[in-house]
This record gives sequence, C-alpha cells and structure tokens, in this order.
Amino acid sequence: ERSKLLRKAVYQFDEAFKSKMPSKNTDNDLTKELKYCKELEKAIENEPSISEIPSVKEKLNLLKELMEDTGEEMILSKDTDAKTGHKSADSSFFGYKTHLAMSEERIIT
Repeated sequence: ERSKLLRKAVYQFDEAFKSKMPSKNTDNDLTKELKYCKELEKAIENEPSISEIPSVKEKLNLLKELMEDTGEEMILSKDTDAKTGHKSADSSFFGYKTHLAMSEERIIT
C-alpha cells in the first residue's frame, strides 16, 4: 500500500517517470513485495529531481520505515511461542510475558 502511495506521489510530478519504475508485484508474497519496494526505493533515490520533492520524500521515508519494521518482524517471528506484547499504548515488544511468584515454602512458580 505504501509503495502504491509513493508511485502516485511521483506520478503527480512526473508522469514520464513510469518508464523508469520497476514492474509492480502482483503476487501475494511478502518477500517479493519487499524486493519490489527496495527496487522502487533505488529507482526514486537515483533521481534527485524526484526524491527531493517534500511529498515524495515523506512517502519514501514511510516506505523505508515499513520495510525495516517488516524485516525485523520476519526475523523475530520465527519463534511460534513468542507474541507481541504492549507495555503501554506507545511501546511494544516481541517475546514472552512471564509472572513469577514465590510460595511460603520458597518455591518459585
């Protein structure tokens, strides 16, 4: 979705840039979509006249952040028992929540 918004922002300023864009990903495969996003990022960054436009730059940065987050989640999510937890509304973590308690016999459960 972010790649689509980025393409639209570029086309608003230079319709002829379509010929320099990589071909769109039509598969429902995350790794192919990430590869497409990287190609799109390179194509736009190699053209300073386009990449320096504020609206394009903003959407490009959002796409980069999304790719970084997705890459991290792909690495972390291989553990099927781990989940995403939230310490507060603004901060989250990926891992396990634990609760420790000690009985009167000093047994930790």
